Amino acid sequence: MRSDARRAAVWWMVLVAMVIAGDHLLALGLQQVLVRSQFRFSRIYRGGNDADVVVIGDSRGVHSFYAPALEQMTGLRVLNLSYNSLSPHIAEALLLDYLERNRAPRIVIIEATSTITSGALTPELRTYAGLSPRLAAQYASVHPIAAKMARLFWLFPLNSQLFLEGLHYMRRDDQDWIFRETMPPGLRGPHDPWPLVPLPEEVDALARTVRMLRARGMMDPPDGVSVNASTWTL
Repeated sequence: MRSDARRAAVWWMVLVAMVIAGDHLLALGLQQVLVRSQFRFSRIYRGGNDADVVVIGDSRGVHSFYAPALEQMTGLRVLNLSYNSLSPHIAEALLLDYLERNRAPRIVIIEATSTITSGALTPELRTYAGLSPRLAAQYASVHPIAAKMARLFWLFPLNSQLFLEGLHYMRRDDQDWIFRETMPPGLRGPHDPWPLVPLPEEVDALARTVRMLRARGMMDPPDGVSVNASTWTL
């Protein structure tokens, strides 16, 4: 009986080792696929971008700054890094990662109404956490148990919407992503005013980002506007 139990324990250990090894090998291959994608976040971590203008924000940044049209109007190379529910906290990390891996742009445009956005995108950060200690820290601060699981099972972070986006844009540029439908008459208004209520912690992240970009010569506020630690002062 003891020998049978010992044999079973050995086989379980071998099985677990094979599962983890297979998980890691497949994950490494899929991570290489992800980095080669034309998806905007993958382009950050692949490096080699040479944009003159970088745009970042949430969904309003996605659809309000159409990179192909901006390039046609200005003659500058434009890269839009905006994504749905992308908050200034995440934008701060992405911009710092971008500047470490790519040529610094001449101008950075931040869609400032993203300060009303909180952590809706945070669970998706696991997909790129292995490429960015900054994103890994943000993800782990909100999902500590899942972050520990991701260190053991490397395929887990790839079970996400962002990985599917990476696959979708493997062979096509994502910079033409924009709403092309016409708004139905019933949605055109008039409507009651929608108050924009900035979140203090996101305004702080925005202010830090602006200070960092100004120090590097990539952003200056409009005349008469100064950036404080937690507020825009007119």
